[in-house]
Amino acid sequence: MRLVYYQSVPIIATVLSTICDFTVAEPLIDASCNRYDPQALRNAVREAAQIAKNGVHRANVGLYPISGNQDVKKGGIPKELLEHYMGPGDDSLVSFRKGMELSLAALSTDGHFVIKCGTAHLEERVATNGQKVYLDSEGQNMLFLKGRCTPNEMALTYRRHYPGNNAKWVIVLCEGPKPAALSHSEKVIGTDWNMRNWENIAYDTLWDYVSTTVLHESMPTIQDGVIAGILNSGRKEETSWDAIGELEHSDKVYNAESYSALASVLWMRQHSYQNNGRFGPILPFDKQSPAWDDRHGAWPISL
Repeated sequence: MRLVYYQSVPIIATVLSTICDFTVAEPLIDASCNRYDPQALRNAVREAAQIAKNGVHRANVGLYPISGNQDVKKGGIPKELLEHYMGPGDDSLVSFRKGMELSLAALSTDGHFVIKCGTAHLEERVATNGQKVYLDSEGQNMLFLKGRCTPNEMALTYRRHYPGNNAKWVIVLCEGPKPAALSHSEKVIGTDWNMRNWENIAYDTLWDYVSTTVLHESMPTIQDGVIAGILNSGRKEETSWDAIGELEHSDKVYNAESYSALASVLWMRQHSYQNNGRFGPILPFDKQSPAWDDRHGAWPISL
């Protein structure tokens, strides 16, 4: 389920004052994922952390006009993209940076969450009021009211209230046909982002990568006990470029996809950007230059 990130959040761990040095904890991949290439899923979690780290760096550098695409070499964020996804003003930049810092902390904290594939681990029960509930036995009888992936969901996230020695948070990658996360053959962007020409390909295409789904699903885990799909105005969260653009500013900063989508678009570092939801032409980077490696990571990205 595409879930909402809230601005005012308690930090789950000490957020690093610098993003230059951080270690991604060994991702916890449940045995339910053994048939889906667990190593590829671990790489997706690691790449999600790298995407968040890159987002923090970009926000720290600041904004530039999208017409000055060459300025992407400096590592900033196109002003128009930030306004589309997050809304105008310095507070939007601050919100994006904080969201990426907290997601990076979540993705870098050992045992904070576990990845499960499908919902077979949830036992359906009927409550005394006749409502269906779902039992996560590893969560010491935590009753989860959602319980199943719907046909239009990629993933869902929930908190175990009594985790014991298990992870407090569970990210479930949905099974079945698209858009279910596990229907995708692509696990990480880094396997082919430098192998193809993305010019005029829609930003929304990045949904097909498990790494950006994991980044999205990490966001509810940074505010203990709050999982919601409802925005500040009361409307449901939005996920597409067009729908996010129609949100009010007060809703954009509460929309989880606003954060994960913008961060994932910024991860595509070899292309220029357009303010129409599609990538621009490839930029003439010197792929071997120290400046590239220093500001944008290795080429291709090392997971």
